[in-house]
Amino acid sequence: MNIAVLVIAALIFFEKAKPLQDSFDADETAYLTAGGRRTAVRLVSISLDRATLEWPPGAPPPPADVLLEMSGVEPLPARIAAAPIARPSEACRLVASFELVGLARNQGIVKLYTDAYSQDVRELDKSAIAGSLLTRAFGSSRPVR
Repeated sequence: MNIAVLVIAALIFFEKAKPLQDSFDADETAYLTAGGRRTAVRLVSISLDRATLEWPPGAPPPPADVLLEMSGVEPLPARIAAAPIARPSEACRLVASFELVGLARNQGIVKLYTDAYSQDVRELDKSAIAGSLLTRAFGSSRPVR
């Protein structure tokens, strides 16, 4: 038992550095404009290169290329990832990828790091943590080619 605890402690202590992921929880209204139609969406989370949006129920699905409007940032072109199919009465989540350049980049940085966004962890996925620790401790179960 002591050896198992020691292995887990060593894995946690010598954690590999991960790339910085600044994704912040948000709860504000944003707008997607495409084909002359402007649709209000809820901004669920935001980072410097993408935003998770809640698409309103019953609205027709958005095209792939849209104009994303958020408060405090110039409207910017965005690309919507393939949207999951939801029932007409349910909202679905979309991911909009974009590139912040020029003035929009400066405004985006100010918005992310000075507004009241949060990186709080709401719930831990214990099975994913255990699986990751076991994989790192004993290696992958996939055959090596």
